[in-house]
Amino acid sequence: MPWEVKVKNKLDLNKETVAALQLMSEQTGTKLFEKLVSIFGSETPVRIDAVKKAWLAKNYKELGEAAHGLKSGAAYLGADKLAFLAAQVEDNCSKSNFNFDFQSCISEMESSFLLAKKELDQDYPQTKIAS
Repeated sequence: MPWEVKVKNKLDLNKETVAALQLMSEQTGTKLFEKLVSIFGSETPVRIDAVKKAWLAKNYKELGEAAHGLKSGAAYLGADKLAFLAAQVEDNCSKSNFNFDFQSCISEMESSFLLAKKELDQDYPQTKIAS
């Protein structure tokens, strides 16, 4: 099944993951959730830029590494769609599948980040991500 079909079943922001992080934050008396949202908001655009730069340079080693970092950061916060897309880029780089539609996948990553950010800003205003 192509990635384009599989990605439709992924959430930009998994509310169950977010709820679990909030609960953990409350139970531990820490600001874990707020910290993760802040890191997501500040680091994800930088990581997406690194993916784009590696793609434009056709540096597949760097592209795979940048996608790996993006995948991990997105997965921690429940940005499932973004994590899935980054995994697709990473996987296709590691398999040297250079016929993969990297450009579309990277464009979808940018859109997914913006939608996840919008959901976080709307549903959790105390963690508003700076634009």
